[in-house]
Amino acid sequence: MHTLAQIKVRDGIDGLDEGVDHPFSWCQNYDGGRSWFTAGGHDKAAFEEEAFVQHLLGGIQWAAGAAEGDCTATRTGSFQRTPLATSDLADPFELAVAPDRRVFFAQRTGKLKVIDQETMKVSTALDFAYTPEMTSQSDGLLGLTLDPGFAENNWLYLLYSDKVEKRLNLSRFTADGNTVDPSSEKRLLTVPTLRGEGRANSHMAGSLAFDKDGNLYAATGDNTDPFASDGFTPIDEGEGRRAWDAQMTAGNSNDLRGKILRITPKDDGTYSVPEGNLFAPGTEKTRPEIYAMGMRNPFRITTDPISGALMVADYGPDAREAKADRGPEGTVEYTRITEAGNFGWPYCIGDNTPFNDYD
Repeated sequence: MHTLAQIKVRDGIDGLDEGVDHPFSWCQNYDGGRSWFTAGGHDKAAFEEEAFVQHLLGGIQWAAGAAEGDCTATRTGSFQRTPLATSDLADPFELAVAPDRRVFFAQRTGKLKVIDQETMKVSTALDFAYTPEMTSQSDGLLGLTLDPGFAENNWLYLLYSDKVEKRLNLSRFTADGNTVDPSSEKRLLTVPTLRGEGRANSHMAGSLAFDKDGNLYAATGDNTDPFASDGFTPIDEGEGRRAWDAQMTAGNSNDLRGKILRITPKDDGTYSVPEGNLFAPGTEKTRPEIYAMGMRNPFRITTDPISGALMVADYGPDAREAKADRGPEGTVEYTRITEAGNFGWPYCIGDNTPFNDYD
């Protein structure tokens, strides 16, 4: 079956479930014949609308065989798959397509690569040359996005693990053809991490995205060891156990981890903070760059180019079932965010289902 038209949630139609797109018209080739459907026409007034009449006429003509049409477009077999890179791949994490159709992609092991779709040549633009020890958990080259003005300025942004200091760096680089000079780096901000303490660097997230207003979003994980809490929330407040306590990171308004950060990059390599973030600049014990907090491992983010909404895929804990003395089962969240807020981790998950305080 091929969907011809659908009602988007953002259209604001009363009575439609939030978060679901609804097919309005569809067709299919079936058993040697054709079938066509429409959800329109329930109201007599619809038949006085020229657009609906043409929609109805076109469907009837196609189903009757009097008009040509293709009802296979959404079937997998109707697409041609063209591999862009098939070798020397190691943890490809994020990609971005330039206006000239070159494909930039980041590998967590340290290489930023470029694919020329005309020649299919794959080039290494930049290599952080991480050691296997460095990337044994989730450190590495994590995030990539192109500047909205990339066609003119050749700027791209990377979120990556510093090889010397225990931190993430969010930086702008300048591409020169299919290469990137490391000396072009303009570092916007840094995020300290607990590298080497337990397995805290298992949750690093790292995805980057711009919105339609030129704001840059950066996703950071809670940087907390999840392997000593039986798949539930890690909130160990014991002495020397900061790497096992996500309250210190995701639940901390004065820390950049376990967050979605939102900033507005400037041409000189610095940034400003847009209005509407969670905390106004100057608010005590907060960071103004925070747009959304209470995240566990927001592994991928993107923005809707029309509405500007932020979409976040936040990977949940591993508990296979709920336990009365601990809390809910592991839940992965896919969240549509339209305003700044606290999304609950490590105190709750899913539909704000709380965890129990547990020693």
